[in-house]
Amino acid sequence: MSKTLVFADKLLSLRGQIDITEQEGQLSYQARGDFSLFRTRWRVFREGHEVAMIRRKLFSLSPTYHISGQLGEMVLTRKFLALNRQYTVAGGSYDGATFTGNLFDLAFQIEHQGRPLAQAREKLISMRDKHRLEVLSDDADDELFTVIVMVVMQMEKRDKD
Repeated sequence: MSKTLVFADKLLSLRGQIDITEQEGQLSYQARGDFSLFRTRWRVFREGHEVAMIRRKLFSLSPTYHISGQLGEMVLTRKFLALNRQYTVAGGSYDGATFTGNLFDLAFQIEHQGRPLAQAREKLISMRDKHRLEVLSDDADDELFTVIVMVVMQMEKRDKD
């Protein structure tokens, strides 16, 4: 059974904040950025408890993110010189997972061991600060991993703006 999560970026937040709600509007997760001039770091919370921390590695050829928390330690790296977003996970229980998006990054899919975990099929004309994501698994760890990947995508988008 699939579940739809809605990612809403708070535009007036100094540090950055993303509320992740279920389709019905109930808050499931919250991601908050730490204000820093040199290191981009986000924390993911569920029911007020930190479940993951995401840090962007400085001075790397391609965007690289170190993730720690409830799912263990892992590294998410974007493929160098790819026109569309293509990430690969190394380490942790999601070692080898991939995240691929289309040219406009509005439609994408997250897979692990050949099994799709989540997908988005956004239209080109959509609100910039809201994204709908369909989680295809009932597993709580798959859902958290999906949230982490989506926060990484938002971090990278913010760094480009």
